[in-house]
Order: sequence, then C-alpha cells, then structure tokens
Amino acid sequence: FSRGGAVLIDFGAAYVLAEDVWHRPTRVLASLPYAAPELLQGRLPQAATDEYALACTALEVLTGHTPFPADNATALIDAHLNSPPPEISHRIPGYSKAFDLALARAIAKDPDRRYGSCTDMVQHLADAVRRSAQST
Repeated sequence: FSRGGAVLIDFGAAYVLAEDVWHRPTRVLASLPYAAPELLQGRLPQAATDEYALACTALEVLTGHTPFPADNATALIDAHLNSPPPEISHRIPGYSKAFDLALARAIAKDPDRRYGSCTDMVQHLADAVRRSAQST
C-alpha cells in the first residue's frame, strides 16, 4: 500500500479443508466469473489457477464485462469449461490480435498451457500492448 497503487488480495477462491481428507471431499468455494476450469472440475488449485483468475479480472477491467457472461451458474460453468476465450481486439480499438493470443494463453482451459507465472503473463500482455501501440 505504501506505493499508492491498487492491490488485488483475493481471487475469490478458497478451500475449506476437511479434518479427515481421506473420508470427506474437499470443497472449493469460488467466485464463478473468475473460477478456473480445474477448480470447477474438482482438481487442486495451482499457480496457473491464479493466473486464470487474474486474466479474467484483466478482461473485465478492459471490457467492463467478465470473460464469459451467462444467465445462470450452469451456463457460466459450461462457458469456463468449453467456450473459447473472448477476443477484445474486435471490441477495443488499439488492441491487436497479438494481445488476444497472449490473453487466450492466460485463460487456456488446460493449466499446463498457461504461462509459467502471473509475472510472465503480465509481461507478455504488456509486450503485446506495446507492439499494438507501435503499429498504430
């Protein structure tokens, strides 16, 4: 907080750990608009899970909408699991296809296809924005 910037402290996903994990399943509590497919499939979260949530947040900041608008929870879960990532280059002037591709990697359905870290993701997105600005 000392630098005066915004700080993102929670992606809306939390684990409630059972006392006896061998006999009771672990429950995941997640904010559906930002929930990574692996969470929705009952898999354990990993660094790539945060990357997915951060990318969803970035899309919402840029467009004013969550990546997968839906009328109900079932449709939203289906979209996270099956719908292609949105392309913002068609909606926001100045953003290139390179930005769409960088963002698509960050919200890939398979966590192994995402960047190695949130820092890598942000760097790739920033590079794509710079390249877009230089080409206009």
